[in-house]
Amino acid sequence: MCDGDNMAIIWPYMASLGLKKQSSNKDAKNSTLYLTVLTSSYYFLFEHRCHLNVNIIHQMDTVNKWCLKNPWVIYVWAKWKTLLWKAIIMRKHTILISTLEILIPILFSLQIRLMFEPLALNLKQPDRYMRSDILASVPRETECHYTPKSEFSDKLITMASSLLNTKISPAVSEDELVMNFYAKNQSHSLKKAIWIIFESGKESQPKVLNYIIRSQQTENTPHGPDPYYESGFIAIQTAIEYSFIQLWKSKELAFTGENFAIGRFPHYQIDLLIMPSAVRPNVSFIYYMTVVAFLLIPMAALHKAIQEKKTGFKALMRISRITPTFIYLGWINYLLITIIPSSIICGIILNPIYTSPDTILCIFLIMYVIMSAFFIFAIGTFFSHSIKAILTSSLLWLSLAHISLVLDESLISATLSIKMIALILPHSGLIYGLAAFTTKDDIEDLMNYESRRIFHETDKQKKIHESNEVAIEYIFFAWSIHIFVWSLIAVYLENIYPGEFGTKKPWYYPCKKKTKVPDDIYITVRGTTNWSAVERPPKFVKPKVRVKKITMDFGFTERREVLKEMSIDFYPNEFSIILGHNGAGKSTLLKIISGMYHATYGHVYIEGRDYSDDSALEELRYKSIIGYCPQENMLLDYFTIFEHLYLFGMMKGMSFIDARLESNRLLKLFKLEIQKNICIEKLSFGARRRLCFAMALIGPSDILILDEPTYGVDPQHKKELWQILASVRKQKTVIMATNVMEVADTLADRIAIIANNRIECYGSKSYINRRYGIGYELSMVTKPGCDIKNLQELIQEYSPMPVNLRGKMGTILRFNVAKNTRFPILLSILEAYKDKLKIHSITLDSAGIEGQFRRIGLISQFRERGIAFSHDNYEWIVQKRRRDLIQERIKWNRLSGNALWRQQIGAIVYKKIMHLKASWNPYLFSIIFAIITLVLTVTVSSLSKYSYIHSPETELSVGHYAGRNLFILIYVADDSESQNYFTALKLSTVLLGENNFHQTNNVTTFSIIGHPELRAIEVNINTGPVSLNLFHNTLLKYLTDQEGLEIKLKSRPIVDPHEWQYQIVREKKVRIWENSGIITTLFLLLPIIDLGVQEAKGLAKYLQFNAEGISIFIFWIPVYCIDFIIYFFSVFLITTGTFAAFSNTIKLTPKNIGTMTLQIVARAILIICCYGGAAISMGYCIQLWAHRSGTVYSTIVLINLIAILVINPETIFPLIIYHVSDSIRTNLEIISHIFPPYTFACAIGNFIGISVYNMECSVRNNCNKTTAIEDPCCRNCGNEFCYRPLNVMTESRAKLLFPHSIADDILIMIAQTCFFHIILILFEIKNRRKWRSSNLQKDIIIPTDVDVIAEKNFIDKLIKDYQNNVPLPSEIVVIVKGLSKKYGKKEILREVNLRINKQECFGLLGMNGAGKTTIFRALTGEIKANSGKAIIHGVDMSTNDDKYFGLIGYCPQDDGLIDFLTSRQSLSLFAAIRGIPYENIRDEVDRWLDVFDLLEFENLKLKECSWGVRRKIGVLISLIGDLPVIFLDEPSSGMDIIARGALTETLYQVREMGASIFFTTHNIDETEALCNTIGILIDGRLISIGSCEQLVIKHDNKRIITIILSGQTSVETGEAIQSSMTMVMPYVKFLERFLDILFFRLDDEISFSHVYEKLEDIKRKHSAITDYFVNRQSLEQVYQQLTRREPIVYYKNLTRWRQFLQRISQLAQYFEDL
Repeated sequence: MCDGDNMAIIWPYMASLGLKKQSSNKDAKNSTLYLTVLTSSYYFLFEHRCHLNVNIIHQMDTVNKWCLKNPWVIYVWAKWKTLLWKAIIMRKHTILISTLEILIPILFSLQIRLMFEPLALNLKQPDRYMRSDILASVPRETECHYTPKSEFSDKLITMASSLLNTKISPAVSEDELVMNFYAKNQSHSLKKAIWIIFESGKESQPKVLNYIIRSQQTENTPHGPDPYYESGFIAIQTAIEYSFIQLWKSKELAFTGENFAIGRFPHYQIDLLIMPSAVRPNVSFIYYMTVVAFLLIPMAALHKAIQEKKTGFKALMRISRITPTFIYLGWINYLLITIIPSSIICGIILNPIYTSPDTILCIFLIMYVIMSAFFIFAIGTFFSHSIKAILTSSLLWLSLAHISLVLDESLISATLSIKMIALILPHSGLIYGLAAFTTKDDIEDLMNYESRRIFHETDKQKKIHESNEVAIEYIFFAWSIHIFVWSLIAVYLENIYPGEFGTKKPWYYPCKKKTKVPDDIYITVRGTTNWSAVERPPKFVKPKVRVKKITMDFGFTERREVLKEMSIDFYPNEFSIILGHNGAGKSTLLKIISGMYHATYGHVYIEGRDYSDDSALEELRYKSIIGYCPQENMLLDYFTIFEHLYLFGMMKGMSFIDARLESNRLLKLFKLEIQKNICIEKLSFGARRRLCFAMALIGPSDILILDEPTYGVDPQHKKELWQILASVRKQKTVIMATNVMEVADTLADRIAIIANNRIECYGSKSYINRRYGIGYELSMVTKPGCDIKNLQELIQEYSPMPVNLRGKMGTILRFNVAKNTRFPILLSILEAYKDKLKIHSITLDSAGIEGQFRRIGLISQFRERGIAFSHDNYEWIVQKRRRDLIQERIKWNRLSGNALWRQQIGAIVYKKIMHLKASWNPYLFSIIFAIITLVLTVTVSSLSKYSYIHSPETELSVGHYAGRNLFILIYVADDSESQNYFTALKLSTVLLGENNFHQTNNVTTFSIIGHPELRAIEVNINTGPVSLNLFHNTLLKYLTDQEGLEIKLKSRPIVDPHEWQYQIVREKKVRIWENSGIITTLFLLLPIIDLGVQEAKGLAKYLQFNAEGISIFIFWIPVYCIDFIIYFFSVFLITTGTFAAFSNTIKLTPKNIGTMTLQIVARAILIICCYGGAAISMGYCIQLWAHRSGTVYSTIVLINLIAILVINPETIFPLIIYHVSDSIRTNLEIISHIFPPYTFACAIGNFIGISVYNMECSVRNNCNKTTAIEDPCCRNCGNEFCYRPLNVMTESRAKLLFPHSIADDILIMIAQTCFFHIILILFEIKNRRKWRSSNLQKDIIIPTDVDVIAEKNFIDKLIKDYQNNVPLPSEIVVIVKGLSKKYGKKEILREVNLRINKQECFGLLGMNGAGKTTIFRALTGEIKANSGKAIIHGVDMSTNDDKYFGLIGYCPQDDGLIDFLTSRQSLSLFAAIRGIPYENIRDEVDRWLDVFDLLEFENLKLKECSWGVRRKIGVLISLIGDLPVIFLDEPSSGMDIIARGALTETLYQVREMGASIFFTTHNIDETEALCNTIGILIDGRLISIGSCEQLVIKHDNKRIITIILSGQTSVETGEAIQSSMTMVMPYVKFLERFLDILFFRLDDEISFSHVYEKLEDIKRKHSAITDYFVNRQSLEQVYQQLTRREPIVYYKNLTRWRQFLQRISQLAQYFEDL
């Protein structure tokens, strides 16, 4: 327990230093952080029982005071913890990738250890052969011959025969031996033979023994028996060379050479897995494995980083004061989570074969991965697509790895300083580090006794090259510099290439001078703002946010000015709303204020500090003062709602616990509790918008910036969001851009209206109304035949001021009337004579901001264009012009037949050409990368030291290896005889040089091969005969006194004529070109299929396929032909360059170089083009199922990677290859031919091997000699041998399990091309939707609405008549019967029945997730309904889908545009596809662009347009072509109020011209103005149907009293007004209060005059009432009433009796509700 004194010290300390700070608002933020530190200290004291003294408390006090003076410490600590938690969450959602990141390095480490670590392997006994065993090793039945016969050869052979106890017969010549031998072996297996060919002079006893041994040794491998011993080669060599020594022996010494043993270098036999044998660790191999093993970790991090950049999540983090430096440091947290465990485990596994401690190795690996990650991040900043970034960065990283190794091999003998310079390359440190780790000074303890006895003796060790070794400390230092430099480069490039959600800075921005900030920022700078229409606050009120002369340009080649010298102030704790048309710059302005964008010119000041300049921020740097809700959903798909919320709370300075508590509160407030643990990718659009809103609110932000927060949200949730905004409006400075006028009317303190890139008006609602003199707005929904002129005259009779017709939106008329109009009488007359006046409904409202916005926007537009009219007529003039444009179109006849498909082909070709023009960068990069691959291939090929045809003769003397890094290890005992023998040895190898001898005690060749300076050395398979020759040459000099004595030996194997072709090609070098061919063509193919990838991820392809007459062939064949042409020309350039580079390694004679060059190039292009045909069509097929571009590219890369793995099985799958039988391998190879890359690689391998054979044999062959039979270049041409080139197309390389020729591979690739095209035709969506089955059992549904029942019965009758071949009535255009759709177990649609008549607009209303979009997707063929029937103009979708879809113009809710096209190009494309004659296309496009006032955006690419402009283009695409049926899914979402009015009027005119329209929206006004029939969809069911008037009458057609209160009226005042209403008018019923508006229901019997009189009395009594109205219940109120009901019960798969009981129960409940 704590004693009392210590507690007395601690608690006052807490109280005085922490809690008292809370009283100061100025330092509230700092106090909170300080208190957190103190609280942590308190827990620490409590945990340790408070055994502290006053000195410790004083030290803690000093630390805390230092933290207060240096807030960056707390800031850094808090941000680091936040980013660490973010990394943990990311790892939680990517368990599989994270596990692979740990497992792959571990598996590679296991492979390295099992290959190279002696303790993990069984040390195989060396192949030791004593002299007696060697001399007895000549196989029986071996025919031994020698030639030529001479005195010397006879004598030598006689001595050798006696030693071997074997008969050696003479022969006339080698030619005779060859002819006789092959004559005997034409039809059966070879006889065993050994020939000895003497090449010495005619001396009776020559000093130089020069001879050749020819035997039938098999291929030498480290793990098999020694072929030189098995074939008797060494026996013959020992006997002949010893006999030659005896001929010249002149000394009698103790050592005669008759007692020796020989054996191959010991290797380790692996009994577990991986490879059949291995030697001492080869650093090059470990190096490559390490690079590949740790490549996934940075690549996975890059993928996540690109996702954050692309979605805008990174930009939101930067707004939350997470700097780019911290963002990249945060990725270190992400990397360390997998690097630390993987490096620790790898260190433990590799420790036995590495000399350094585990800790050093772990740090080494961690630093390497972090360095690679920052390098890859720096490269990834150039890209916004993760797959492209990964491919590019991985290629560069692996290329640097190979270049570093090649450079290192050339620096083996370089000095330490040169190697330190080489550390500039990031991989050089890895090479030097691995070399240092794998160098061991003594392995004697790891050998068994027998090995030590043969290969080891005791003596001192000679160390080599110690002074040139690069220390680990140097590597760590170099890598630290690399990490620092690459992180700086990444941050620098991030500012230059920020992506979509950032502003590109100039390349010289670090050196750019900062603009001078004026001393007094409160001096008003005029700019372009219309200051005459700005309401000024009192002078003592200082702005919270000041925008001064902001200018923003976009674009590079063509600069587009979005904002121009805009100035505006926002004041503390005020709600400011920004209104403007689409493209006016609202979102850009908010992004500049929030800090996401940096203005081209100008400044943003927050609390008097320049927010656009980070260096000027002192206090703002350490706190997040802005909460931002962007227009885009900047969310990560794999995070949940809850994780998004509390992460951003932590980023804004909240503690972990506080952030979670606040997140739970906001989830409850936004009604997202149920969905809190659902990933974003599974959320509806409306739920995502609510989450973005909540993310803006979380945290201690002073300023709230909202950009269209309710865009895409259904009305019910929208009202809830307004309520939330009302609760915070006086607590924060709120700046919001919106197109919803209700919130501007009810919540805004100030309203700014932007038009033509300038502030046209800024002030309160009352100020704007006073300035523009607008009173009340009288709106009426009219019926056909309404006389507008007479109606206006009637209204004018009751108004003392002129009544202006503001405009007509569909069927809605809007009049501006004065405030002193006699409304009670006017409304009573209009209500009484509605039928006569042909009016549906009447609504009276005070002039809202909507009218002001329309007027101000139109005034600005007319002024900008220099047009002078009365302001009151602007809207009417614009609407009249729009009607004229729509109605007065040029007549044209739709194309059909051949003319139509020719134009459609031209349109598809035009689209592809535009894609080439817009996406030339990927094509250029692909060619560059292909050339890089080519250069690397040529480099590797030229570095290879082997030829394509086996040399028939091998020299087996030590002098042959001079200059080839041959090192001789020898033990020399400390006695004179040993020293003399060593002297003789040095004389025998004088060509090797002094440095190639190593006199040693314990170090063997085993360790020398692993030496850092000799890491490229491998064990030579001919070392047995070479070592024996060296031994005999030394013995010859040791036992004789003669000078010039030497023994020279060569080997020329006897070749099996049945396998002669095996001697032609070395597989390794061919595989280099096979791999290179796959990689090169992969780079060429990826950008070629990019068009299909872009269209597959959106709905553009669906919209094109739905055009009548466009078939799969018309859609794909032109694109395929253009893609193939591009591929062909790229291949032509690459192939020509490849041959030019490759031909340098082959010497062609002038006689054949011309024709052979043309043949080779032509054949190579043929092979590559055949592969291109198959690969391109394969890419098209992949797009059918993989709609995400990343998935498409990943699949293609994976297929190519599989081909590379199969091509190199011995390297990558050695265990499988070692244990799997040949028959299984043959079948696997045959199956692998289904992949075009593998077939292509086989063809390239055959082509290169056979072509090189033909070229080399045409230059060098022995066909005119008697030994031609042994020359692989020669064939039997009758009576003589001749050179006959192999047919490149029909021959096959030998030693293939599945022999096939180039012609076979070409046929396979052609078959693949046909196969993939068939798959494309069958499975393309246009055909796939024809054969998808509908297996859903129908639900048993009880309809409840009388009109819905009547509609269902009527449709049933129509369908029955239709099935009986009775024509449908001509006025009925669309019939939908029993439409149902089910996703998994969730039913989205349930028996939807509806019909649309000619010239009718059917509006569908419903909440988010009700199933509206699913109906459109099912009716347009995007998805297949589980059941139902759809007919348009008598055409059944199930029987004639091409004509059915050709009748529909469709605007989907999701984006269906082609981003790389401009507005004009998109409309022209669809106009051509839909059959508008070519000569009329331009006029039609101009007309529709002018209708929506889009001519200024016509040449702007759609990807650069705002969402509102894109929606307009989407609507125009559905309208162009004058199709009879128009489907529109929320067409006005994201549009401004002017554009929505234009849309409504346009659709009304289109409807009046004969089209039928089916659309859905969340805007009730549009529905009232446009729709003849309205359906309300709830939970997938159509619960009510009818006209607007019918729905209102059917659902409690009462009058509604609306009372508008002044802003921020208290709850008590509102309750007092309710009481007064109840007392004065007991016949009213209070409904609800929404913000500052009260709603009451009124009985119909009460007259208007009486009601208005009572309301005027109440208004005089309560000053909080600003206005009041009496109107009929609106459709919106009916809709809200219906959507608040419980979902209707439906039953499924019940027994008949239970179904009957359920029906009775529901009907009883229904009548009870009535």
